[in-house]
Amino acid sequence: MAESIQRQVERILKRHHMDGTFRKQQEAILLREAQQLRSWINRFIALYYDSYTPKVYRRTYAFRNSLEMPEIVNGHIVIRFNGAMARHQSLFGGGYGYVPSLINYGWRWKNQSVKPIHRFTYYEGDHFLEDAIHAYLSSTKVHVTIEVHDGSKIKETYSS
Repeated sequence: MAESIQRQVERILKRHHMDGTFRKQQEAILLREAQQLRSWINRFIALYYDSYTPKVYRRTYAFRNSLEMPEIVNGHIVIRFNGAMARHQSLFGGGYGYVPSLINYGWRWKNQSVKPIHRFTYYEGDHFLEDAIHAYLSSTKVHVTIEVHDGSKIKETYSS
């Protein structure tokens, strides 16, 4: 005997309701994992700040406070640095530098007129982001893939 139209509609509605519940549960898991990753990143940023005290300038601590709360966008975790807080103007009137990249990957002045000064005219990079990602991945049982974007292109990919 064929299933009635009403019964078919009830079954479809029930399935969509369960799919919505499942999606919300998945997003809650993703958000919890994103908050864990954010916590690891903040720990490694704190380690960077604790690793030395500058002698030539005063810290604003804007970078330390620039990591935004994670979002879930189309089923993906998005963690960003606040651009206004993460970009600092050069001490010497140059352009703006994106501090997360500078600290993570390092920098070097071109055509230095003075003897190179570590952490001022050059820095080899702290790799805080990679270290935080590896620490997070070793602490979670959830299978995740993390992409680090540089603008619109993927710079690095990490998987558990």
